[in-house]
Amino acid sequence: MRRLFVFLIFLLFIFPTLSQAAPDYRPTKVGDSYSPDLDAITVSYVIRNVGGTTTDNATATLTWVQANNTRTPLVNALVGPIAPDSVYSGEFVFIVGTLPRGEIINMQIEIRLPGTPNTPPITTSSELFSIRIPLLGESPTPAAPSSASDNGILSLPLIGLQIDTTDPTQVLILIGIIISGVLLLMIVWLMLRLLFQRTPSFGTWQPPYATMPPHDPNTIYGRRQLWQQHAQNNIIQIPCRDVQARKVLLGTNGQFLSGWKILAIRMTQYDMYGRVSRSEVLASRKMVKRLNRAAHKQLDDKKRQQWARPVAKYLSKQFKKKINARSAMLPIALDVRFQGHHGEVRIVFELYDCQQNYPHRLDQWEPEMTVIGKNIYESYTYTIFGQHGTENYKDFRRRLLADVESTLMQLLHLVTITPPKPNQPPIQPPPQTQPTPPPPDTNPNLKAVQQSISDEESDLGDTVPHQSDR
Repeated sequence: MRRLFVFLIFLLFIFPTLSQAAPDYRPTKVGDSYSPDLDAITVSYVIRNVGGTTTDNATATLTWVQANNTRTPLVNALVGPIAPDSVYSGEFVFIVGTLPRGEIINMQIEIRLPGTPNTPPITTSSELFSIRIPLLGESPTPAAPSSASDNGILSLPLIGLQIDTTDPTQVLILIGIIISGVLLLMIVWLMLRLLFQRTPSFGTWQPPYATMPPHDPNTIYGRRQLWQQHAQNNIIQIPCRDVQARKVLLGTNGQFLSGWKILAIRMTQYDMYGRVSRSEVLASRKMVKRLNRAAHKQLDDKKRQQWARPVAKYLSKQFKKKINARSAMLPIALDVRFQGHHGEVRIVFELYDCQQNYPHRLDQWEPEMTVIGKNIYESYTYTIFGQHGTENYKDFRRRLLADVESTLMQLLHLVTITPPKPNQPPIQPPPQTQPTPPPPDTNPNLKAVQQSISDEESDLGDTVPHQSDR
């Protein structure tokens, strides 16, 4: 135990010494310019410390590197201690003097840190860069300064930071800054979307014919008014079993859903008391617009399924999050809300009777309406079965997608009821013919029996008194 305690104390004292990294200065040339008399050149540079902390001053030297690798120092500068991940900016000013005018020479910046009794001096150099020595008498225009990005330095003025692209660590920092900026923009975009692009609510309203006063149920108008309550959508069951009523939304041109716009789609469970609010699911604005576009296209069955499937997937996926195994047996209502402009749309009710399992139209009418504004609101309600008693919960969840998709396809298509062909004339019986006589009897025993029966009948006839004898 004592040895362990001594070892921990040793690590406590030795760890800061081991973890302390040496300073690492990275010089980079930023730009250069000429003096007005072309006798001096100014070279701008930056130094970044990507290592540890130091308290020593460093010496920066601008060196002329000739073709035979001869290195000639031109000017020195004293650089104070640079904190880790900090940048120092400076300038070299040197006299052209004997440098070859009109030529391009290579230069390099060297940084030398003094050593300690335990460590040797540290020398770092920048990459080679070229400077043109101006000729005497030419225009004293400044040399084109090299950009920071050409020398591996990327400046971020918004946050006051310079990144050395030649340093892998700083490149990772740059990537982290970019990712953070992208995530911040995504968060701001989601906040704006939640504020200004809310899911369209289903709302509450009454159809324009619901406020009309009731008529006498013994009249045609009264019976029609009562049947309007039973027309929930545009579906007609074929084959049929009973009287059916349906509601057809048309445009003034007679086309189905022409002039009508789908505003919202809702799925919810219901029981004997009404809708179950906790199971309510509303379609997103994107899904509503998709179904609205499909409602105004002339589509065949395959195309209609392609348009309805993404909407059905979205609704069923969201609805599965609202239900559980205990509430899965409740029936489901799929409501679709429409909006049309007064004078551009029509609402038509149709009543069908069932004859020989086929619907026959009995009546068709447009209801009396009270229009207050320029918009008319209407809705379709479809019913989807909940979990059956013979299926488990997993089978119901798999079936839900197919049922919602089938219902949306029925919404996009109006089934036209055509009258059946007239019955063929009844089949006539065969013509009457004369009966043929029976074949002659050839059995002698049969003749003897028939002769005895006829004799008995004659004897019996003699004993029966006539009516005149009574």
